[in-house]
Amino acid sequence: MMKLNLNSLRANPGVSVPFSGQVALIESNFNEPVTVNEAVQVVGDAAYFPSDVVNVNIEFNVALARPCSRCLNDVALGLDLKDHVAVRGTAEAEVLPDDFNYVLDDEEIDLKPILVSLILSEFEPKPLCRDDCKGLCSSCGADLNNGACQCKTQPDKTQPVKDPRLSGLAELLEDA
Repeated sequence: MMKLNLNSLRANPGVSVPFSGQVALIESNFNEPVTVNEAVQVVGDAAYFPSDVVNVNIEFNVALARPCSRCLNDVALGLDLKDHVAVRGTAEAEVLPDDFNYVLDDEEIDLKPILVSLILSEFEPKPLCRDDCKGLCSSCGADLNNGACQCKTQPDKTQPVKDPRLSGLAELLEDA
């Protein structure tokens, strides 16, 4: 876990203090399955300002894997990130989206949530292993990128696929 010491930053207001170290993101909560196999090397600098704001310049690269949104195979992703973050002091801990803060009584700022947030901001909403990914068979779950599945419920390609969850609506349309 990598943390910035607020006491040393407060001792020299406005002066950038360099930092470097490793942050383990293996057990981080990305709100989806993400695999990060090694610690991330982080470098940067931080400066405290009397308005209780800490400006953090941060740079790191990370290799990770996410599941393809169609076939669930791993999609390798390498990110080189360089960003500036303002971390503001608050009387109580606040959890606001896209906002970084620390409690004024704290003695340090944990960089791990900042790294996770910066990584999440770079994610594609629906990652694909390749542009022409065929996904999984809706009946048997076979990976269609490896060939046609062998299940007995092969859909008729000339007819539109009917979703059984919408059968009640289909009956209403037939009655009209």
